Amino acid sequence: MTIQHVLAMDANGQGIGLVPLDQAIRLLIRKAARVVEWFDNRVIWMGPLKVVTAVFSADELGEGLVVRETLAVLKAPSIIQVFGFLRIGHRAMPRPTTANVIARDGFRCMNDKCGKVYRHDVKKLTKDHVHPISRGGKNVWENVTTLCWRCNNRKGDRTLKEMGWRLIQAPRRPKTQLELQIARRKDVPEQWKARFVIKE
Repeated sequence: MTIQHVLAMDANGQGIGLVPLDQAIRLLIRKAARVVEWFDNRVIWMGPLKVVTAVFSADELGEGLVVRETLAVLKAPSIIQVFGFLRIGHRAMPRPTTANVIARDGFRCMNDKCGKVYRHDVKKLTKDHVHPISRGGKNVWENVTTLCWRCNNRKGDRTLKEMGWRLIQAPRRPKTQLELQIARRKDVPEQWKARFVIKE
């Protein structure tokens, strides 16, 4: 797995978003963040020890720095804690796009009579309006769910009650933008799962 993002926390230990690895490194160099956890077997740099010690102290890197004679191996950070304000994408809650709704629902058809998971074949999933737009329904988080193509075609513009269906989980607005960022990932590092309640 290639490390592309690092989980950022605020001063209170609350997850605030995923930041690109290069941004996380810049924050660490500027002393605007500290590493909370490192990836165990993922290296971002290997080279002369004097290059690393010119930028960081051994105390700052802790177990993220492995020294072998004059060679330094720098592990990749998994979770950082940011000391000040961190701008991460849009502040507002993302819209209920098809991709966001599918991620929120765990890549699963939410029809209780189907319930198939399509994590590796997302094109078989669609966004459905629980109360159809043709009948006055709105395109809001609380009115959209994920159905597979087969179930969505069967439902058409009918309501769940008319179909005799129930949903596995009621539609809801995600609590945070971070929840959606993590839900969209196909590979969630174990450190993130352990620190935050993450459903798969």
